Amino acid sequence: MNERKKMLEIIKAPLTKRYKNFINTVVDSEQVWLLDGGNGYCSYDDGNEISIIVYPTEEFANYFSKGATPVMMEVHEFCRECNKLDKEKNILFAVFPNDENAMQVSPQALYYDLVEALEEVEDFNENV
Repeated sequence: MNERKKMLEIIKAPLTKRYKNFINTVVDSEQVWLLDGGNGYCSYDDGNEISIIVYPTEEFANYFSKGATPVMMEVHEFCRECNKLDKEKNILFAVFPNDENAMQVSPQALYYDLVEALEEVEDFNENV
């Protein structure tokens, strides 16, 4: 299967499958991709909560960038940021959104899912 077709299949996958793809890909590559819109990271704001958009690869971030600049954050640094954001009650992550939906996840839930996956492949030190 060519890479473009595989990419499009992943984009069309259900929320939970895209979320699992995000976790596995981020752990393997040690990279999380965000979109910089010029005034900070791109997000959805529904008036009650802000959802920061994250993607597993630069290719997916580019595909959905709509003029924003894909920015890479190392996975351990991202975990530290999730820990910091956990104190914010109105912050979520929109994990691997497509044109229809996104998995909305609290910083704490995303942190724990990433740590659990990282611990399977390395000696992850939560205090890094």
